Amino acid sequence: MRNNPLDGPGMGYGPAAGGDRRGSPVVTLVLALVCLVLAATLAVVLLRPSGQTAAPVVTVTASAAAPTPTPGTPAPASPTVAGSTAPSASPTPSGTDATLRADEPEGVRAAATTFMRGWLEPKKAVRVQLLQVSATDSLLDRLADVDPAKLPDAKPKGDLVVPSASDFAAVADQKMSDGTTVRMELVYEPASRYGWLVDTVGPLE
Repeated sequence: MRNNPLDGPGMGYGPAAGGDRRGSPVVTLVLALVCLVLAATLAVVLLRPSGQTAAPVVTVTASAAAPTPTPGTPAPASPTVAGSTAPSASPTPSGTDATLRADEPEGVRAAATTFMRGWLEPKKAVRVQLLQVSATDSLLDRLADVDPAKLPDAKPKGDLVVPSASDFAAVADQKMSDGTTVRMELVYEPASRYGWLVDTVGPLE
């Protein structure tokens, strides 16, 4: 019996029986991958801490090195007081050896005069007694046992002069009968009899 051409699969509205259906699974797979990528991106955005900020950038600026003094360049000269240590170049606070006084400190003249008497005294006992109240211990040790034959023959002539003094140091000059001048450098010592002690003595050059 002959089949009617209107019957059977030939009248269907879909693809013919046995046709290629591989296109439909591929489209489904691509859509699934796109959804996964979108879901992962959304998760990363949502899980990132909202308060996180970029670390501040610290800029370190190297300062220029101080210039090195050229070897052989002399330092500026500072005024010095005769018979005393030169003051430093830095500003000196008041009340130090470098601050000269306009007046003569009390006790300087008495200490220097007593020292001259003790220094020129030939009798050791009297010499030590006078030097104990007018000289530092180190100077006393050097002069206590001096041979009287080595003492100066000259005697003080005229008044003693105090050319410079500060609150803690002083200079006293005594002219001698032979024309020389003896210079004494004194240091402030409030516990001594006169408040001052002779620390060094020698001819004024």
